[in-house]
Amino acid sequence: MKITDKINNKKGQLMPFIAILMILLILYTAFQFGLMGMYLTRTKIRDAVDAAALAAIANAKRTSKATYLYERRVYLGDLNGNGKRDPSEYEWQPRSRDYKDYITIDSNISKSIAEEYLAKNLVTAGIKHAEIKNLKVNVKKDNTRLKTIVVNRPHFEGVYSYTEAFPAYVDVEVTATVEVPVSMGVFFKKEKTPITVTATARKRLQIPYRD
Repeated sequence: MKITDKINNKKGQLMPFIAILMILLILYTAFQFGLMGMYLTRTKIRDAVDAAALAAIANAKRTSKATYLYERRVYLGDLNGNGKRDPSEYEWQPRSRDYKDYITIDSNISKSIAEEYLAKNLVTAGIKHAEIKNLKVNVKKDNTRLKTIVVNRPHFEGVYSYTEAFPAYVDVEVTATVEVPVSMGVFFKKEKTPITVTATARKRLQIPYRD
């Protein structure tokens, strides 16, 4: 066969292009699977943070506090013949009334609960080699429901009044940064990447309550 015939022979010229296209297609498919894996991992982390916020807000509880503090004279001693006590023997005792309900939460306990549940949920979700790099638990209390506290105890604290918040709800905001392995990290020269997720849970006073 002459040299010109070999040059003009077009058989097999597409094979290199097909090989290159196959390699690119394989890399693209692997990249898509990597993105899908990261998306699923982020979804699992978000679910874990959501569960941690719900567990932390469960620490909130309903309680009450008096809004009127006063004192009362209590007579002492035994009853005399007339069925009365000696009016000169008495003491002042503190009393309180007009209780109002509100919701309260312990911030330190909430943070401990969030840390514990987040670590457990990451393991349960099957996220391998996940590492919690940062965790912030922010407790926000309702400060719009204000009540006036009246103190009328001349023989104890004195006589005065002040305003105090009686929260009708409380929010727990959990922000977590979790470091996870990167799919195809060899190609990107990055073995791990941080994923930051924020979740908020709220608990309100159950109706009816003393307002």
